Formats: sequence, C-alpha cells, structure tokens
Amino acid sequence: MIVNYKGFEINVTREKCMAGYDMIYRNVLRLSDLWLFWGDYSDDGDSVREHVKSMKQQIDHYLSNPEQYEIEQEEYYKMFSID
Repeated sequence: MIVNYKGFEINVTREKCMAGYDMIYRNVLRLSDLWLFWGDYSDDGDSVREHVKSMKQQIDHYLSNPEQYEIEQEEYYKMFSID
C-alpha cells in the first residue's frame, strides 16, 4: 500500500521473506529530496493499515520535532565515522 502524507510517501507491503513466512516491509521517503525517513521490517501480526497509521504518527512526530531527529541522525553517523 502506497500513501502520500504531508510530503512523504509511505510504502508498506506484506511479502514472504526468504524463510517463507510473511513480513511487513515499511519505507517512508520525503518527496522533496527522496530522503529515507524510515526503512525497516516487522514480523508482527499487525495489518498493513495499522503500520501505515503508525508511520503517519512518526511523520507527525518528526514534523513537530525535526531537531530531535537531526540530532539523533548525527549521533548515529558518528558511530560509523573513522577518525
């Protein structure tokens, strides 16, 4: 299911993984610059619609607190930097 929401494209699908069972795959792109805001997978029992709703909540949280995500992203990249 692909949904456009507040300048983001939410893509949530249920597909079989290589082990043969169903997985939920979630990707959220900011359309202005194709920044990957969210990308993960889940094997829980929630529906695709429930995951779309969850991603909308994450987008709303980001839009109300973008500085929180930028700080977290900077800290994340520091873990992989080689000095």
